[in-house]
Amino acid sequence: MSSRDDRYRLYRNPDRGWIAGVAAGMADYFGADVRLVRLGWVLGLIFFTPPVLIAYVVMILVIPRRPDALFGSEEEMGLRRAVHLGPHAALREAKAKLRDAEDRLNRLEAAVLSEEFQLRRKFRDIG
Repeated sequence: MSSRDDRYRLYRNPDRGWIAGVAAGMADYFGADVRLVRLGWVLGLIFFTPPVLIAYVVMILVIPRRPDALFGSEEEMGLRRAVHLGPHAALREAKAKLRDAEDRLNRLEAAVLSEEFQLRRKFRDIG
């Protein structure tokens, strides 16, 4: 497994990329839509072809490929990206999920401790 800091580095993502994964990697890193990043590269190529082409080739050579085991799942990748880009929003979402889980646990506890549940359990044990 990679170190914690490796998860916040810029990587090429050839699995989601069209050519070498530079645009997909940039989209992952900045939390942007990959289509917008690709559009930026295309516009750059149209108006500034030589420098943009050189920059793209240099990025292919310099930016490492994203390791396969960088995140345990897509959900973990999304959570880490959210924390990296907007920690306050990620914290609010985590608090909301914890409140929801606590509410469900309280309802479950009330149901298990109810007299009806205890009565049904006694009937089940008899039969």
